[in-house]
Amino acid sequence: MSTSASATISAANGGTTSPSSSAITTSSSSSSSSPSSSSSSSSTSGTSNGNNSNMQNITVVIQPLPQPANHNDRIIIRGAGFVDGRQLDSLVYAWSCVSHPIMDLSPYSSNTYNGASYPDLMLQPNVLLPNSTYTFELRVCMREQGQCVSARTTFRTATVPYGCTFLIWPHEGYGLSTVFAANFTNWQAGEIGRSLWYIFQSFMNLLLVLIFLI
Repeated sequence: MSTSASATISAANGGTTSPSSSAITTSSSSSSSSPSSSSSSSSTSGTSNGNNSNMQNITVVIQPLPQPANHNDRIIIRGAGFVDGRQLDSLVYAWSCVSHPIMDLSPYSSNTYNGASYPDLMLQPNVLLPNSTYTFELRVCMREQGQCVSARTTFRTATVPYGCTFLIWPHEGYGLSTVFAANFTNWQAGEIGRSLWYIFQSFMNLLLVLIFLI
């Protein structure tokens, strides 16, 4: 699902970056009072063109994620903002999840590593749900002029194995003497591509089966 836009984005240790010429520009005419943005594809870039001598050109780009994204892993959405083709320390970044507005991206939540005020958004493992579509927005503003531009990226998380039938025989027996056989069948392959790890435990005279992806 992730297509259309690309950019050369700095790594976590920092580095110079530049907007890619192939990035699609979909947001324009941002004023000091309110940003203008739109999203017509899985990943977009935004550009504001200065309308007077006090305004400068701001470009926002987001690097598309490989599809589908694995929600069990750390997910890094890389973004960048440029003013007349240059990255400036005065730029203010703000990420939000427009498809799931209640998601807390603040540095005090357990959903991110670094909060939502950096060019790259780093999501913790297992924050996103499997087989779901998410849209994140990066808003970049200039402190002095109050100009803001936004860009969005949309991606889907991978499906996990499903459809298993769990059979155990016999249904009842005696502790320390009855041998029970457990069988898992009819798995439907998911998209994560990892092995399944089973843990069997007894709890309050019940058999508890924990299944993990490794």
